Amino acid sequence: MVAGIVLVRQRPGTAKGVVFLTLEDESGVGNVVVWKKVMERFRPEIMGARLLKVKGRIEREGDIVHLVAHRMDDCSDQLLLLSESPDMLDVPICKADEIKYGSADPIEGDLHPSRLRAGRLSKHRPVRHPRNVRDLVPKSRDFH
Repeated sequence: MVAGIVLVRQRPGTAKGVVFLTLEDESGVGNVVVWKKVMERFRPEIMGARLLKVKGRIEREGDIVHLVAHRMDDCSDQLLLLSESPDMLDVPICKADEIKYGSADPIEGDLHPSRLRAGRLSKHRPVRHPRNVRDLVPKSRDFH
């Protein structure tokens, strides 16, 4: 499984319906091969995703390595996390935060884990439309 920002989508006329994707993550760039049947099944994800999760089979031929896709998931909504305010990270969630927040018992008061899960994080999170993420990620180069 690989997930990354979609840099390039290519569907050469001579490839008989095969689509080639180039994804980038924090470790580098990877090539994904999407056969025609997979393309038909996951077309909205392939053509619309900015952040794509791909499950498939790794193939290696000499120095060339690529992933042959079997399943794809559009994870573009997770890009919203990049635009959240930095104070989102200041929410204490366990005793390991004693250095930063003092030695309050996390089982009491606002630090109780059930209260944190019940919505304390969600009220700080602004409601945003996925299109607002466009400024954060460079546009992909699509050739088809």
